[in-house]
Amino acid sequence: MKAFYRSIGMPASIPELIGRKATEAELSELALKCSRGGSSVKPLTQADVLKVYAMANSAD
Repeated sequence: MKAFYRSIGMPASIPELIGRKATEAELSELALKCSRGGSSVKPLTQADVLKVYAMANSAD
């Protein structure tokens, strides 16, 4: 997936998107905002979303 994103000029990680690693506070805020309301196939908790952001915060 990362290779595809990069092939179309799309960032494949948070550092590629914002030019640096996000802080724990920023990841926590993003996770909180994304875990309120809405619907999905599998409801995600704030902890679930934080794990996703932490993985996306890796530059590799």
